Amino acid sequence: MATLQRPLGRNPASRYLRWASGFAALSGHSLHKMGAVVVRNGNLIGGGSNQNRSHPRSKAYEHMIHAELAALLSAGLVQGTAYGDLYVVRITRGGAMATSKPCNDCMDLIHEAGISSIIYIDSQGIIRKEKT
Repeated sequence: MATLQRPLGRNPASRYLRWASGFAALSGHSLHKMGAVVVRNGNLIGGGSNQNRSHPRSKAYEHMIHAELAALLSAGLVQGTAYGDLYVVRITRGGAMATSKPCNDCMDLIHEAGISSIIYIDSQGIIRKEKT
């Protein structure tokens, strides 16, 4: 696990990653606190954290909704075409932002939802932006 290499600063991405970290703080998971937000035109349109519940769209984890799915559901984007960016954050027990690249199942849902790009922290602790 890598933690964020440099302080976030004052760019727009840092603002949205902070929003995602706020959702991560709401997670009931003791080990992996994940948060995600969907942003369109600078506005928050959905957000969520990983939850110990199930949903029919949770493919690999019967009893866990990933933060990415929770954010897409709250934005109403799971079964439609939309645009916007998805910001994903994981918070360590020490409160640092850490590696947060979405899993393959979440990536499938993100593509299906029509998300334009995904912003996350990679395994080297660097903020990455991937076009979908």
